[in-house]
Amino acid sequence: MASSRAKTSAPKGVPAKMASIKCKCGEYLHYTAEQVGFVAKCRCGRGVQLPSMPMEPLPPAPKSHAELEDEYYRKRNIKWQIAAVGLFFLLVCAGVGMVAMKSGKHSPGVSEVGGDPG
Repeated sequence: MASSRAKTSAPKGVPAKMASIKCKCGEYLHYTAEQVGFVAKCRCGRGVQLPSMPMEPLPPAPKSHAELEDEYYRKRNIKWQIAAVGLFFLLVCAGVGMVAMKSGKHSPGVSEVGGDPG
């Protein structure tokens, strides 16, 4: 007997509405929905029972208005959170810089480090 699993995708050169089954000898037999249940003769002489056509997956159900709206607000909320964290970081850096400048404790420049080179 042949392998009982039908391929869902047709090989190159075979129309998409056809299914394929592989005989024990390795030969592929292609068939349509009208031929389901018949016994096909392989080149090697074996009889191959043609199983039912593999079912095509159903397309995903369209999203409801509530799901679309929920997704929109979730994405928008994440963008605002990222912007808020960035703004907070900027404000903290500016505050630390202002405190450092007010206290006068800043790193010495090149001219302030050494005395006279001579």
